Amino acid sequence: MNPFLNFDRRFQPPLPPRRLYAQVEKIEPLPATQQFSVRLDGVDANWFDQPLNQSLGDGDFFARAPLAAVELELVEPDAAGILGIAWDDILEGGAGPWLTIELLPPTHGYPAIIYTNVFSPEGSSTAVRTPLAQPPARRSTQLRRRFSLRAPKASLHAIRHALGGATASSDGLVVYDIGQGNCNAAVNSAGQPLLYFDFGSPYNSQMHTWSGLRQFCLCQQPAIVLSHWDLDHFASANIDTRALSRPWIVPRQRLGPTHRAFAQQLKNNNCLLVWPKRSSPGAFGPITILECGGTTINDSGLAVIAEGKDRSGNTHQALLPGDARYTAVPGYNTHTFLSLVSPHHGAQMRSSWTPHCPGLTQSRLVHSFGRGNSFRHPRDITRQRHQASGWNDPRINPPRHPSRVRETADRNGGYGHVFIPWDSATAIPPVNCCGNGSLTPTQT
Repeated sequence: MNPFLNFDRRFQPPLPPRRLYAQVEKIEPLPATQQFSVRLDGVDANWFDQPLNQSLGDGDFFARAPLAAVELELVEPDAAGILGIAWDDILEGGAGPWLTIELLPPTHGYPAIIYTNVFSPEGSSTAVRTPLAQPPARRSTQLRRRFSLRAPKASLHAIRHALGGATASSDGLVVYDIGQGNCNAAVNSAGQPLLYFDFGSPYNSQMHTWSGLRQFCLCQQPAIVLSHWDLDHFASANIDTRALSRPWIVPRQRLGPTHRAFAQQLKNNNCLLVWPKRSSPGAFGPITILECGGTTINDSGLAVIAEGKDRSGNTHQALLPGDARYTAVPGYNTHTFLSLVSPHHGAQMRSSWTPHCPGLTQSRLVHSFGRGNSFRHPRDITRQRHQASGWNDPRINPPRHPSRVRETADRNGGYGHVFIPWDSATAIPPVNCCGNGSLTPTQT
């Protein structure tokens, strides 16, 4: 396992490198300011430049490569000049060119924070020389080739086989309280996951939101569908490392160093199933996997529509979009969804359209986020747009009842896991498996 992804080394991270090759990984607007938090995902440039290291096979290379991430706070008018790339490329995140980052003492350049372990709650103060430059063309080509995901697409037959018990009906869904991140599951009557959709965790500057959940249920040998290659949607697999041996159904997207190192762990275990890009929706009994139609990393991954029946035999559907806006999900306006997990932890969506609430007793909108996150998810505008579509939110309109909104950050004496049943009479299933009682939902 690469030291950057090793949860057990979070308090003894490696020393920061002096120079990085990096790509823009993520950008988030900071609330009540004109600033953006920009994260760059990189590899020690001096280490990568050594021919001996470049000659390593993928298994050794991705286990040893000294990875690091740099975070900056930028104002939009200055961002392109500081990063040396166009604003549109910055917004794409991970799809832009490789950059060279020269790290300086904190007072000698543009202020930044560097992290050398994903789970370290605090990084080291540093500075970067600006504007950032691109490596020579030959080096950029080497970086692109090394960090590309060279894996064949999986067949729908192989994916169906990996889904296993998830192709049978579930008793409902659970949205787990992990903090600022996403982890959902279709569960049986014992509350055991039949399928996970995302397996995330907070990381670095958002680690203060972590719920402390360290062990998940794998009793039913569930597969894991990854919405997209963001750390807060897969990092719990490096906390409960048993998940690295489960089948992962993943989108083919351009990866940065950290994501590629994680993918290598799955490849090493023969657990990586790459969704056949541009495939039509895959219907696997009550689970439908769809490739989203956007261009950014958030909007071009996978979404899941889960299906189940109430006690009268009526079929209902729930939408799990990951970070994708609703309008990026194929057929978004042709379904009536009983329940939703809001996109991107309740962030402001690029589209104002939201699915209409059918108004059934068991209808739920769930925001999966960590209280105190620096992005102030869920945003008021997102609450208001869902409210306008019938998802009654007591924080927007307290007198109206019943509330349709639940939040994983509501920890009433424990975790804030939310159970979403297909039938209003279905009770919360107590989970007593894997020697772990911390997965029992506390909300419905």
